[in-house]
Amino acid sequence: MLAISLGDVLMLGALNMLTGGAAAGITAWASVHAERKGRRALADDIARNQEIIDGRLEGLKAELQQQVQNATFYSQRQHEVYADLFKLLNEADGAVAIHIGLREVPDTSARSLNELMELASAYDMVESIKTNVAELWDDEDPSSARKAMDEAIKRVEVARGDSAFRAAKNFAIVNALYLSQGVQDSVWEIVNDLAKLIAEIHVPERGRWEKKHKIHESVGVRLARLRAFMREELTRPVRVPTHARP
Repeated sequence: MLAISLGDVLMLGALNMLTGGAAAGITAWASVHAERKGRRALADDIARNQEIIDGRLEGLKAELQQQVQNATFYSQRQHEVYADLFKLLNEADGAVAIHIGLREVPDTSARSLNELMELASAYDMVESIKTNVAELWDDEDPSSARKAMDEAIKRVEVARGDSAFRAAKNFAIVNALYLSQGVQDSVWEIVNDLAKLIAEIHVPERGRWEKKHKIHESVGVRLARLRAFMREELTRPVRVPTHARP
């Protein structure tokens, strides 16, 4: 029979205590190490996600700034276009108004030859017209000279009306990008009326004054409506376009 002394028992107990404590210590160390490693991985994930978020925020900020700049430029340009277009349309209206008696033409009935020449210069008439008027006057025919001047003035006024009309129409076409649909529709109503009025002027017929006057009244009403449209739009706050991002 194997004999175990008390000392052996005590030694075995001490050994068990030592090996059990070491195992517990190793287990605790492993747990702490794993926890620290998990925290570092989580911190790294948070940092990477934060970088992604910051990058996207910077991109959105830059995009928004660009949209604000674009909206501001568009609004400024629209203000300029509306002001210039309304001015051109009014100039075209005034240029054709002379042909329906709404604006006076120079009276040549009592003018001398020198006064007729000054009038020709004021209208930037070519030298051939001045020469023709002077020759008629020298032929002791002042009445024919004055009549020739009246006809020359009318041709100049018609040409001015045509030029003013084309300037307004072309400006509206070139700057259509800045016109709202309501303003654009109103502008083309005015342009169409002016075109009809100019056609009446180029082909004059007796008894058509009432028709020309009616067309011109329509132009006036449409200009007032256009002014209201433009004023209402130009006093709106600038809107920045937005869209949903994927």
